[in-house]
Amino acid sequence: MPSKSVVVVDDDQATLRSLEFWLIEAGYDVVSSARFEEARAYLASHTPDILLADVRLGEFNGLQLALFVKGGHPNVVAIVFYDVDDPVLAVEAARCGARFVRKPETSAGLLECLAESA
Repeated sequence: MPSKSVVVVDDDQATLRSLEFWLIEAGYDVVSSARFEEARAYLASHTPDILLADVRLGEFNGLQLALFVKGGHPNVVAIVFYDVDDPVLAVEAARCGARFVRKPETSAGLLECLAESA
């Protein structure tokens, strides 16, 4: 069975590298980006199985990426995350067709989040 593809977007390089490492170790095909514009350009021509994006991405946010990818590819699993639990963001994420989670701090937390979202 081919591995699932994940696009990871976070403007914090340390977090981005950790998420990327954990996903690769778990067998996912990973494309990562620290910039909204770069991720959006990639998503315009590629369809991943999963989008995993930070809520805060400079002038833009992960909800905008979720809307963009879900607009053309409704079966993509979109997950947005933030450092703290935020019920308002959870509602907004659901309106965008995404799931909101607290930023994964461990590989186990990340993999659990993906398993629950699949």
